Amino acid sequence: MQYQELTLQSMIHQNASMQLFCDKFEIPQSERIVPIKLLKQEGSLKTEIIQVLLKTYDEHFEFPYEELNTFSIAELLDYLKLTHRFYLQKKLPEIEQTIQNLFQDYATADPLLVILCSFFVQYKAKLERHIRFEEKSLFPYIETLLEVEAGREAVTILKERHPGFSAKQFVTAHNDVEEDLKTVRQTIEQHIHQHKIPLPFRIFQSQLQHFEIDLCKHAIIEDEILLPKVLELEKQWM
Repeated sequence: MQYQELTLQSMIHQNASMQLFCDKFEIPQSERIVPIKLLKQEGSLKTEIIQVLLKTYDEHFEFPYEELNTFSIAELLDYLKLTHRFYLQKKLPEIEQTIQNLFQDYATADPLLVILCSFFVQYKAKLERHIRFEEKSLFPYIETLLEVEAGREAVTILKERHPGFSAKQFVTAHNDVEEDLKTVRQTIEQHIHQHKIPLPFRIFQSQLQHFEIDLCKHAIIEDEILLPKVLELEKQWM
């Protein structure tokens, strides 16, 4: 069967991470059973980019760098904004709810593991700060870059709207929050492997694994696809 003829439902059965893709785009059950080629546009994200993004979740494909590079800065930015909303409004609260249940039910049974879970609470706060900084500084700057025309006027507008900020500066100071999550997840897993752990802890472990995979994909699209395009555009005006 050709790729375009597959359904999301069949792909979820083969790869649990595909569920995050459906949740992120809020794809209803009725659309998960139709062929991929019939997927509908999601807001400003056209079907074409959604289908390419789907490949980033499919283990049968290499990461589609070349295909993603064909999309505009605006299209990539729309996707990253959608992902940020998904993290802040749905995924992080879901994981935090799992942690709250663990604290409530197992704080006395395994105090050490509860402490390890609190590492994620600290990481969540760090990730939220990271996302909000990008939403407040980086993304508006990129939108201004897309608006302005070449010449002195462009430089003036950029400096007036975003004093002391540039994409080059952002890239230099950019830190990899996905590596921090990997450290948290590995620390928790090490304890889980050494002890007999109740099922809710394993659910938490699974949530972390899938979230880490999604966050890494997000980072690749931002750092290796979007930002090089932005830096090239910035050179034209600065």
